[in-house]
Amino acid sequence: MKTLALAIAAALAPALGSASGAGALLRMELGQAEPPPDAVEAPTPAPPSPPPPPPGDMPAPPQDQPAAAVQQPAPPPPGQWVYTAEYGWVWMPYGQAYTNVPAGGAPPNMYIYYPTVGWCWAVAPWVWGWGPTPYYGPYGPKRYGWYGNGYGHWYGYKGGAYGTGWRGASYYQGGQWKAPPRTYPAPTRASSPPKAAHGSGSGHAGSHGAEHR
Repeated sequence: MKTLALAIAAALAPALGSASGAGALLRMELGQAEPPPDAVEAPTPAPPSPPPPPPGDMPAPPQDQPAAAVQQPAPPPPGQWVYTAEYGWVWMPYGQAYTNVPAGGAPPNMYIYYPTVGWCWAVAPWVWGWGPTPYYGPYGPKRYGWYGNGYGHWYGYKGGAYGTGWRGASYYQGGQWKAPPRTYPAPTRASSPPKAAHGSGSGHAGSHGAEHR
């Protein structure tokens, strides 16, 4: 049935005027909801395959106190490609061990594969529902334990705004926070969903205590 839907969507794309029309028809066929009006839409397809495994010893999240030991899942960690306004395409693992909520009230961090720099901790406003809604692709955000609750702070991506304490996107490398080498503005025109790699698996206990400096 899905193969037939894909064929119909492709055949009707010229008549609908753009790939977005075909994408909308396909979403209807598959019972998928339309993305929120302020959601980020990916202008390019997701990388074709999962990223390389993280380093043998995953570094602790940036913090003053030692973090609890994190059990390393089989590489690469289960997750999916997600397009964010802050970093573009990133591989976002599902497990809680890859999310760090600072005790001091700073925005949360996630250990992600950021193709520009590799595996790193990065400020992750989407965990609290801050900023533009990321494009989660056809798999959606349902496998992320923080989605809809933010581990105690959830703002629902209201209007794409960031909350108090937001100081911009940054990733942690070499003992310091660094700004992304480039920005990824949300596209102004709708595009059909790209292909995105994905995995499955359960999370681990998360660590807490870092402040974004």
